[in-house]
Amino acid sequence: MEEAEALQKVIDTDKIKQIDLAKAIGKAEFTVSEILKLNTLSDTIKKTARTDNRWTRKLLLRHSLTRKSSTRHFIKQKNALNKVNLYRRKKLLKKILLKCTEQS
Repeated sequence: MEEAEALQKVIDTDKIKQIDLAKAIGKAEFTVSEILKLNTLSDTIKKTARTDNRWTRKLLLRHSLTRKSSTRHFIKQKNALNKVNLYRRKKLLKKILLKCTEQS
């Protein structure tokens, strides 16, 4: 998120084109364009992305590109991810408990 905001600030203040910025920072124009699309996400999604490192740039871009970047949709997917992680933690805990009981 910070990179997207910083690139947008450079474009706004220096009045340069994306292609010139891409050349200046050594990235493809397509990559810079994708990064800048992150700025179109809602503030709630941006805030969540800053605090939750499971939301990678790829996932965030998927939201911005599919036009399903509504906060409700994002939170629904985040909750689904949390349920999967909870399931994995429970499964791991069961394995650990089984190993502990087998050793005793």
